[in-house]
Amino acid sequence: MINQSFYSYLLSILHLLLIIHSTCSNDELTTSLKSESTRTHWINMIFGSLVSMLIGILISSYINHYQLRDIKITFQSSKEELLNMYSRDIESRKSKEVKGLSNFIPLTPYKYVHIDETTSPIIAEDLIIQAKRTKKFTIVFHGDILSKELFIEIELIQKFQSIITRIEIFKNSTPVYDRIKQLLSVIIDASNTIQTWGDINKNLFHYKDYGFFIYDKLQTVRLIDIRQDFKLWYNATFSHSTNCGQIIDFIDIDGPLCSCSHRPYKSSTDTWSLWKAISYTFDENIYKTNSNIHECLAITKISKVIEEKWTGKQTLD
Repeated sequence: MINQSFYSYLLSILHLLLIIHSTCSNDELTTSLKSESTRTHWINMIFGSLVSMLIGILISSYINHYQLRDIKITFQSSKEELLNMYSRDIESRKSKEVKGLSNFIPLTPYKYVHIDETTSPIIAEDLIIQAKRTKKFTIVFHGDILSKELFIEIELIQKFQSIITRIEIFKNSTPVYDRIKQLLSVIIDASNTIQTWGDINKNLFHYKDYGFFIYDKLQTVRLIDIRQDFKLWYNATFSHSTNCGQIIDFIDIDGPLCSCSHRPYKSSTDTWSLWKAISYTFDENIYKTNSNIHECLAITKISKVIEEKWTGKQTLD
């Protein structure tokens, strides 16, 4: 950067030249005009000072403009570099976390049944029989709204074995269409309990146009948001460390002062993702495979932990 003292020196020289010029001009005046010359002399000096100040302001503004531009460029480059370093660090830590997790282990064995428009009605009829014997279900909605590829994943929670069924949503009238409608009618019944992860109502709108999906009936069913219950259980089970800055009168809330590595969320309004809930509670990864079939099983596993009030030690046994 240009040394600003050099410009101050330059301004002093300009000021001096203006004074000398005005003085020389005054020497040529006659003695009879001495008083007038003195007045003119002071006017010239004041004028010269103003000109010098104006030139100084212009030069200083010019210098500051380019210095500020250089500072902004340097700051922006540093900021981008820091952000890149931070992003690389986050990705590195995520990779290490995922690699260190074991495969997800459900609490009970399960059977998987896939249903689409080509499925035999006999398979759906067997599921209807099983659904009538079941009182608790876990439901997860999946799909790409833009491509209209929607499907529902439902777990029939039974004592010795769960049944996971993935039902693809379609509008075509096929032999299995009425059986799917009947199956959903049995499951989405006021006498049953349906577990979810988060508020599913905001996702239901996209399914409303499909005839066999009982949209209105789902509004009358007892829905349990396991995510809300999990947050309360987790914070009570895995308290803040003794040296954590977030401890406030022994209230286990999430906050920006928290330094606990076992408490990933730092705000009381943050909501748990299902993946983090499983990974932090059981050191397991529900997405080891490309399939989503473990999501219902994961919600059911967490619900059992909450219902039976497991301790932190029990989750790792």
